[in-house]
Amino acid sequence: MPIEREALTEMRTRRMVRKDLDRDVSQPTGCPLTAALQVIGGRWSLITLYWLEERSERFNDLRRRMPSISHKVLAATLRDLEREGMISRTVIPDVPPKVAYAITDYGRSLHPLIEATRQWGRRHLEWRANQTTRGKCVTSRER
Repeated sequence: MPIEREALTEMRTRRMVRKDLDRDVSQPTGCPLTAALQVIGGRWSLITLYWLEERSERFNDLRRRMPSISHKVLAATLRDLEREGMISRTVIPDVPPKVAYAITDYGRSLHPLIEATRQWGRRHLEWRANQTTRGKCVTSRER
């Protein structure tokens, strides 16, 4: 009985968390930074947009470009980006049907942000490498 009760409690908690997540995304905000992060703040959003900047890609092609992302997370990321108008989804009538994802003009407006983030990331990797070689890599507990 205690195991069943724990499982039921966990299911209820998951439903409550899911409702909270859905509510947060759908509620409008007056803060520009919050609004931007609701659209592109996911771990994979900018990376997905980066890969779609050059050409449209099918789902499995994106999976190959981002091997660390799970099927479920990629599907959710693509769905969210499509809902926000960052990408378009085109069904190609073939047997079997194929789906291609492409960045929209609105999504292309994020190019300067993606490029700036890549450049900062490159500098950060260099900084971390320098810190590690000096033996001074600061952990969060040492701050």
